[in-house]
Amino acid sequence: LAKHRLLEKPTRFDVIGLFQLYSIMGKAMLPVSKRVSLYAGAGASYLYVKNIFDENKDGLGKFAPMTAVGVQFDLTDHFAMDLSSTQNYLPAGIYLFTVGVGLSYHFA
Repeated sequence: LAKHRLLEKPTRFDVIGLFQLYSIMGKAMLPVSKRVSLYAGAGASYLYVKNIFDENKDGLGKFAPMTAVGVQFDLTDHFAMDLSSTQNYLPAGIYLFTVGVGLSYHFA
C-alpha cells in the first residue's frame, strides 16, 4: 500500500506553501447569566496544502476532527461578542490551536 503523502515526514518545502482550512461545527450553549453564555463545540475540518515551489505537484487534502470552547457576551439584543479557543487534530500529529474574537449579529 502506498503511504499517503500527508503522513510522510515533511521536508522544508512541504511546510512552506498554501494552507487552507475549512471547518463546520455545532455547539451547545450553557447560559451563565442573562447576557453571558459558555459553549462547547465539535465538528470537522478540511485542510488543503499546496507546495508553492512545485507547480506540477497536486495539493493534498485531509479531513480531521475539531473541538472548541468559548464564551459569548450579548452586548445588546442583536449584537454578541465571542471569545473562543479551537483545536484541530490534523494528520501526522499536527495540532492546530487557535484563539479568536468575533462579533455577530442575531436577527431574531
